[in-house]
Amino acid sequence: RGMVRSLPPIASMGVLAVLLIYLYGMVGWILFHTEDPQRWGNIGDAMLNLFVMLTLEQCPIFLREGMEIHPWSWVYFVSYVLLAGFLLINILIAIVINAMEGARREERAAARAVRRELLAAHAEHEAAKAEHEAARAEHEELANLVQPLRDTVDDLEDRLGADGSGARTTRTRQRP
Repeated sequence: RGMVRSLPPIASMGVLAVLLIYLYGMVGWILFHTEDPQRWGNIGDAMLNLFVMLTLEQCPIFLREGMEIHPWSWVYFVSYVLLAGFLLINILIAIVINAMEGARREERAAARAVRRELLAAHAEHEAAKAEHEAARAEHEELANLVQPLRDTVDDLEDRLGADGSGARTTRTRQRP
């Protein structure tokens, strides 16, 4: 994820590197093409040599050969190595680290959002559970209030059934 986020800045840095290599290739071609046509004879060869130097490969060889052609050519090679080699590599590392840090921040934010959702769901569950417990307690309280009434009605029915089963029927008979 972090690497995908770093692709656009890396592409921009690649364009910057190509422009830098092209610029230094033009200067190198102007400085060295007559004395060293094999390496600096055209812009393409000059850019290829500079790309090899970007990896810091054969820098001492290029520097020694350049110093034989022009004594001040060390300025050209040292400035190129500093700009291209160190600056571009450090920018590349910074881009990748920045992208990885951004991806890590996004992951942390997503994890926090999930934790918040879980806490909210847990709080909802606890509230529903408390509501259910309150309803159950109210039901039990009402049941406890009604139970003596039921017991009294049962006692009355038992007495009426034992004393006057006929009384019940007489009442029903008296109804027209």
